Amino acid sequence: MKDLMNGLFTLALCLLIAVSIYLNYEKKKSIDELNETQSRYIDAWESLDERFKAIVDEHFRCNEEVEVCYD
Repeated sequence: MKDLMNGLFTLALCLLIAVSIYLNYEKKKSIDELNETQSRYIDAWESLDERFKAIVDEHFRCNEEVEVCYD
């Protein structure tokens, strides 16, 4: 009976370790996907920021020497 209990305890411990490893793998995979998505959003935002600055610069041509902007 004691051997059976030791065997069940060992089996439960192995299953706990396996589940822990699997959950850590899924967590890492999820974090990697989030980092990739965040990187794409940052790249898109920087591109949008550059285009917006170009539009503003084109619309308001400024003479920096006399600090006057023309519309």
